[in-house]
Amino acid sequence: MLYNRYAVKSKVPVTLNQITMIRNSPVLKLNAGLREFFDAHFIKKRNDLETILHATKRLTELVQYDYIHRFKGIRTPIQTLCDLKGHCIEQNTLLYVLLRHLGVQTSFTVTKNPKGFKIKLTEKGVHPFLKFTFNRKDYLADQVSGGVYLDRNFWCASRQGMSIREFTSFSFLMGGEDMSRGHGNPQEALPYYKAALLIDPNNYPVHVLLADSLMDLGKTKKAKEHIKKAVEIAPRLADPFKEWGDILLDSGQYQKAVRAYCEAAERDSLDIQVLYSLEKQLHKFGETSARKKVYEKRNRLADSKPDLESEMTLIKISPVTRERMTTIVES
Repeated sequence: MLYNRYAVKSKVPVTLNQITMIRNSPVLKLNAGLREFFDAHFIKKRNDLETILHATKRLTELVQYDYIHRFKGIRTPIQTLCDLKGHCIEQNTLLYVLLRHLGVQTSFTVTKNPKGFKIKLTEKGVHPFLKFTFNRKDYLADQVSGGVYLDRNFWCASRQGMSIREFTSFSFLMGGEDMSRGHGNPQEALPYYKAALLIDPNNYPVHVLLADSLMDLGKTKKAKEHIKKAVEIAPRLADPFKEWGDILLDSGQYQKAVRAYCEAAERDSLDIQVLYSLEKQLHKFGETSARKKVYEKRNRLADSKPDLESEMTLIKISPVTRERMTTIVES
C-alpha cells in the first residue's frame, strides 16, 4: 500500500522534535566518509542536468542491484556505498545525498509498478525516483537503471510525491516490511514501524503493516487497534477498509469481514493491487454488486494507460561530447 497524502483527513503538523529526528536520521545522512568519497570521484558539471546525468551513470557503474536482499531492514547511504549494492530505495537514497552534496535540488517521487501492467496485479513492489526541473521541464532520475528521464505523461499503478519527512518515514516503513516479510522477523520489524510513526503520524500504511506483524505475533487485539487507526486517518480511502476486512477474516469474523469489504467497495483507491485483492475477496463471498463496483474502478485505472517504458524519454550523453550534454535520444 503506497501512502497517499491527499487521503489523510486531518494532517498532524510537523513538530520541532520531528524535524530534529529527520535531521539526525541515518536514512539520508551525509557523513564525512561520503563527502570524502564524493569529492574524490564526482564534480559539479556545467548545469544541473549534466551533473545528474554523470552522477547517475557513475554510481550505477559502482553500485549493483541487490536481488537477494541479504541485508536486514534498510541500508544507510554509507552502508550501500561500502557494500557496493542495494535495492531501489537504498540506491536512490545514495543518489539523493550525492546530488545534495553537489548542490543539486531534487525531491522524491515514489511509485508502484513502474512498468505498469507488465507486472502482475499481485505485485506489490514500490520504486522511488528523484524528480527535478531543468529549463522548465520535469525529469526523473533513477540510479538503478542509470537513467535520467523526461517526465511526460508518466503513469503507473500509483504515484506519490513525498516530502523529506514523508520519505524518511516511508524508508523506515520499508525497512520494517523487509524485516518482517522479507526475513520473517515480525518482532524485529516493530522498531522500524515505531520510528516511521514518530516521524510522520499521518503515514497510515505504517499502521497496516504494523498490524500485519502483530497478527503474526498473535497480538490480534493490538493489530485491530492499528487498522482502526489507519481507517481513522484515511476514512475515504478503500485501502484501510480492505485491510480491516483481512484482519477480521484472519480472526474468524467472516460476517464483519464481508461488511468491511463492502465498505471498501464504496470508496476509491489509486492502488490497483488493493482493488484487485478486494475484488477477489468480494467474489469469494458472493458479493456481486460490490464486486462489480470494484471491477469498474480497477478498469478505469487500467483503461488506455501506457507503461513507463513507452512513455519515458531517456536522456543520454553523446560519447563524442562527454563533457557537454548535447544529444537527446529516444529510448
